Amino acid sequence: MLHVEAYLLTCAVTDALCLLLGGRMAGLCAPPWRRLTMGVVGSALLSLLSQMVRSPLPGLLGMVFSVTVCYRPCGRPAVLRTMVTCGFSGFLLGGAGVFLSGALGSPRTALWAGCALSLLLWPLLSLVPTTLTEVKQVELRYAGRAVLLPAMVDSGNLLSDALTGLPVMVVGRGALESLLPELSAMMAYERLPVGFRLLSVRTAAGHALMPLFRPDECVFYLNGESRRARVMVAIASEQYDGVQALVPARAVMALRGMASGAQAISG
Repeated sequence: MLHVEAYLLTCAVTDALCLLLGGRMAGLCAPPWRRLTMGVVGSALLSLLSQMVRSPLPGLLGMVFSVTVCYRPCGRPAVLRTMVTCGFSGFLLGGAGVFLSGALGSPRTALWAGCALSLLLWPLLSLVPTTLTEVKQVELRYAGRAVLLPAMVDSGNLLSDALTGLPVMVVGRGALESLLPELSAMMAYERLPVGFRLLSVRTAAGHALMPLFRPDECVFYLNGESRRARVMVAIASEQYDGVQALVPARAVMALRGMASGAQAISG
């Protein structure tokens, strides 16, 4: 029988492993150690409560709590996706532990062997892009004017332009007033300048039309570097708080593909 301290340590190790593997499978960067520690401690305590009350509900709440604490800055869609991948990694680790427990005859040895087998996934998961939180700022240039906007990657942004095939970045109208002096008339659909057209979008709130244009230049600032990106820009009628530009994940993946190709050529 395991003591409480040993049980908490075991839960902490397995929870940390599931959180890291789940985040990696979801295409996210590893969380900061403070967030990871908070998530692991909370999940381990709720797992202990689950054993005390003989109910799986506190354990499930522990997974939701730990994933939310670790990956909340990545946005709600990323958190929901990571809950699925963390659940998968937990089942993988638990299944390996049950199988090895019968094969090795020792639950403790089986647990550590299951952790070691799960870590073998890490080289494979290194192929998964981890760029969904790297874009912090976006610079747009159009008609001799420029604007620098705080940005984040929105994994739920799947918009693409049917004519050019380019991904579409969504920007709140208030952020583009200095870049587009004629913005008020455009949002009222009174007139669209040359090069602008309307993008039809269907969201949970219903159908909407957004003015769409291609900037003269778009620069993503990520990992301390600046990268030129090929995107279309859609102007949302609402004004966002804090983050102003919602970058489609597809645009960032394209940058990673270009960088990998350049490294292969230079190598």
